[in-house]
Amino acid sequence: MVSLSATDIMTDDDAKKNVEPKNRDCYFPDEFKLEMHNKYSQSACILECSIAYAQNKILEKNNKTCIPWNFPVWKDSAISICDPWSAVTFNTWFENVPNTKCLHCLTDCTKTSYSSLVSVYVHETRLSHRLT
Repeated sequence: MVSLSATDIMTDDDAKKNVEPKNRDCYFPDEFKLEMHNKYSQSACILECSIAYAQNKILEKNNKTCIPWNFPVWKDSAISICDPWSAVTFNTWFENVPNTKCLHCLTDCTKTSYSSLVSVYVHETRLSHRLT
């Protein structure tokens, strides 16, 4: 049996009006502008931050930047697709972004948290055969 449950976590709208994001440690979906995504989420912010970090590292190394074919791109961007060697380098930088680079990506003030429970029942059947 599989069981899923969802919990909505929301910060009061009064907090949005009266408390700065840095003090409440979260952003509402319409409160922080992202380049590739229409609405803010911490995971989208970290994705964009990590891509920008990797692109800057590629730029420092090659004097030009690129993005692997399987990554999203900025709106109206004319960036080139990485060759296979640059893509490997890009992925290495993308996967190793220092913790201090994306501190501006605060948690979501509104989110849904999911939990799951899986239970298994093993029914043992014994068959007996009589050989004569």
